[in-house]
Amino acid sequence: MLLRPDPRRRNLAGAALDMREENGYDRDNVAKISCPRASQPGVPMHPSEDDGAPKLGAAASTVSQPSPEHPGGDGASSPHRAAAMVWELIGLAIVVVVAVLVVTSIGAAIQSKSAHLAEETAAAAATRSAAVPANVAVTTLKPMLVRDVIHLPGVLQAVDEVTVAAQTAGPIVKTASTPIDEGTYVRAGMPIIQIDPRDCELAVARAKSAHDLARENLERARSLATGNIQSQSALDAALAPFTDSAAALAAAELDRDRCTVRSPIDGFVDRVYPKAGEFVDRGERLATIVNIDTVKVQVGIPERDIAAVTNLRSAEVVVKAAGDGRRFTGRRTYLSTRPAENTLVYLLVLYVDNPSRVLRPGMFADVEVVRAERPDGIMAPLFAVVARGDDQYAFVAEPAGDGFVARRKKVEIGIIQGRSVEIRAGLGAGDRLVVLGQRSVEDGQLVAVTRDVNDVMELFE
Repeated sequence: MLLRPDPRRRNLAGAALDMREENGYDRDNVAKISCPRASQPGVPMHPSEDDGAPKLGAAASTVSQPSPEHPGGDGASSPHRAAAMVWELIGLAIVVVVAVLVVTSIGAAIQSKSAHLAEETAAAAATRSAAVPANVAVTTLKPMLVRDVIHLPGVLQAVDEVTVAAQTAGPIVKTASTPIDEGTYVRAGMPIIQIDPRDCELAVARAKSAHDLARENLERARSLATGNIQSQSALDAALAPFTDSAAALAAAELDRDRCTVRSPIDGFVDRVYPKAGEFVDRGERLATIVNIDTVKVQVGIPERDIAAVTNLRSAEVVVKAAGDGRRFTGRRTYLSTRPAENTLVYLLVLYVDNPSRVLRPGMFADVEVVRAERPDGIMAPLFAVVARGDDQYAFVAEPAGDGFVARRKKVEIGIIQGRSVEIRAGLGAGDRLVVLGQRSVEDGQLVAVTRDVNDVMELFE
């Protein structure tokens, strides 16, 4: 006997399944779990000894079938799962953002604390520095002549340098005084080389004989013309050979005299080219004579400095090779009107007197050309100027009570000469310039003047 399904039970089971689907459960699985025998259709459910409650038969089977209004399976649960995953990711992102904000705030707090500690440390150090005077050395600035000088390199040259050449041909012979030794100082007209004169003397004898004969012929023709024995034309014919022979005799005597080569100037015999016994031809060089009583130096003046040397009358010439960088005065003799070939500089020639003959051609010279002079300028040690950014500063020690206080002065610098620099603005005569310890003091700091030096070079001793 089959049991009829109870409509009330079916309605209750459907409602339960609807609630389970809303909670994410599968309807088919719920039916199987609620009614284990409902998976077998047509099998009636009977009460058993193990079950105290009556079992549903066909009615349970009917209830376990999917309803068209509530389709079962995994397809209905996928949107719910995706929504759950999205909410989980949103929660994770919120946690990460909160963590980053917390870490950032902690880092900012640490940096603020570090900066505050650094400021407190600097303030404490400044307080300690202000309390303990710093030891410094100073020098008192004095007005002096400041010269804007340009240094131009040059090479010394001899003013008078002559190369003597042979004016007649012949072999070189040695005499008691010739050929002269190289390096010998000679006067103008002194013999320096002797060419064998014998050929020239024979030529003189022949020319003299011809000239004597021409003279006799001329005198005879002249006496005959006086007695009207010969015509005037015969006298003129005798006069021409006499004139020619006189010229030939003079030429022969000149060649003979030229066999003795003499110095044309005062100076040193720099080179003697032929040796005794060598044959020289007319025009061949024999010796070089150099006069160094006055030397010259040529320097190139850049275009930008032409105006400074236009009215130049003299310049200082420093020659280190002369010993201890001796200084000489060079007289301006020439300034070129156009630049030298293939250059953009103008040649300036200076003559330098050299009575002691310590200057020699070929020595290097440093020519100091003064562009401008300031009689009351202020010069300071270059190392006393402190550069900070694009500005330059210097510290001076000013009286403050029983001691001194450092004051920072902004300065304008000018020309630089060696280890000194011109101060055009910011400092004046009488200021106590800090030359030692200036890089370790600050404006307004107490200082103790331990040394007051007149010459800053004392600091390097």
